[in-house]
Amino acid sequence: MRLTSWLDVPRVMVLLLAGVSFALQSPSIQAEEELRQWSDASGKYKIEATLLGVSGNKVKLKQKTGKTIEIELTKLCKEDQEYVAALDANPFKDSDNPFEASGDDPDMEKGGFSAEKPTGPVNWDEVDVIALESEDAWKAEVGPHPGMDIKPKPVTLPQKLDFFEGMKSIAVNPIAKKAVVGYVMGGPSRDGGVRLVMCDLASGKTIGTATAPGKFAPIALHDDGQRILMRRDEFGFGNLDRLEFWTMQGKTVRKSLTWTPYDNAKNGDRDVTWAEFLDADHLATASRGGRVAIWEFATGKPICTFLTTGGAGPSLSGDRKWIAFCNGERFGLFSVAEKKVVALEATPSKLTWPNMAFSPSGARLACIAQDRILVWETATGKLIQDFQTPGLHIHGTIAYPEDNFLLANNKYLIDLENRIKLWEYSGAEQLNMIGNQAIVGLSAHNA
Repeated sequence: MRLTSWLDVPRVMVLLLAGVSFALQSPSIQAEEELRQWSDASGKYKIEATLLGVSGNKVKLKQKTGKTIEIELTKLCKEDQEYVAALDANPFKDSDNPFEASGDDPDMEKGGFSAEKPTGPVNWDEVDVIALESEDAWKAEVGPHPGMDIKPKPVTLPQKLDFFEGMKSIAVNPIAKKAVVGYVMGGPSRDGGVRLVMCDLASGKTIGTATAPGKFAPIALHDDGQRILMRRDEFGFGNLDRLEFWTMQGKTVRKSLTWTPYDNAKNGDRDVTWAEFLDADHLATASRGGRVAIWEFATGKPICTFLTTGGAGPSLSGDRKWIAFCNGERFGLFSVAEKKVVALEATPSKLTWPNMAFSPSGARLACIAQDRILVWETATGKLIQDFQTPGLHIHGTIAYPEDNFLLANNKYLIDLENRIKLWEYSGAEQLNMIGNQAIVGLSAHNA
């Protein structure tokens, strides 16, 4: 399996116009890892193969014929052992950090999972409620997304443990230049569980893997590239309601905080549908019921909140200064620093399930509402585009690969200038946009 990034939008368009039906990966992604000669410790036996990975004390190699073999690391020559060590290719190694938990940790549960007691219920009556009103004229300076400076390298992911394991989500942090891939384990021989794989996008390597019990999926990654915001992920409305902070430490997972942000809501309205780190100390979330909240990262206590509408999806600007929102009748910008609405305008008409997105440059702000697309200038709030997409059900996930293109439902690329759907892509198991880069999780048969 691979974790990779798409080509930029113009190059994708050229490839599609040239008649290529499946061209969403750069040439480097199609290539194998480095083919080199391997030798045993005696120097008598040699083969040409690529390194697939290391598990425990065994190295897995793939020959040019496609045949794979496993050999103990100690049976390789000194040069090959040093080559493997330099690559840091082993995602299953024990941590060398002396401050990490040992196997005798009394707080460590079976399976290498350390749990903390959950926080108490949130008292929303004591939380500052921000009114959706502003007397000032719309004026905002939105900076570019830091993800535009990232040039991610393809990462070879570990193979699935079995047929029933599935990739559930990918959380990316452009500051840490890391991504965490979450798998859900199941099947008749398993009781369920989570497997996390941490990836370094700068080096193109996996740097850690861990498993834990329960049904959770990563929803956001902290700037330190270690702490992960996990969300309960079970079937049914109201079962995406619980959040937990996990930290990967070698093969173990440590839990520092667990709480249900919207525990006062009922049914699906209590689900957490969106979450972003605002900085190292603060977190923003949104519920399916339309409540947006700012939280202290260390304590899980809400600082302030404002209400939009059910099914609405806010968006955090790339510079993390603004949260764009829409309550169906008005849209605006919430200042993260000032904790207030600083720009507000009426929508042309009432919108259903409005989901917002900033463009990578910060110059545009878009909204998808069922089969309708609207685009504004972020600096002035001026409406630029407003058109229907008949026959295309696109409410939900929205992202901006580039200022003139919109990605809806993680699969429809829409040309905003010409108001047409360029292509529909359904080959990725998971996808997450960072700036103008799309981080895509692919199974081996898709790579």
